[in-house]
Amino acid sequence: MRLNIWAYDIASKQTTQLTKFTDFDITYMSAGKQDLVFEVGGVLNLMNLNTQQYKPVNTIRNEDIPEYIRLFRRQFNPDKHHSNGDKDCVKWIESLF
Repeated sequence: MRLNIWAYDIASKQTTQLTKFTDFDITYMSAGKQDLVFEVGGVLNLMNLNTQQYKPVNTIRNEDIPEYIRLFRRQFNPDKHHSNGDKDCVKWIESLF
């Protein structure tokens, strides 16, 4: 059995399983006022506490940034396109997600 997220109703003293991951444990959980963020199998997920629905969060790891810069330079040849340097690169990387 894997570590999953459960809810506990104080009034009824009932527990409800909110996630049912079978391959990996949930780790690195953090809560805000409306959302819960957790990692499972190397993927960050965001859960809305009102609906109890969750979805993966797109992220860029620091070690991936040099590869994105190489892809950007290949995509936008400076001889053919006007480039605004790093600002254009950041906009292009954001557009991927």
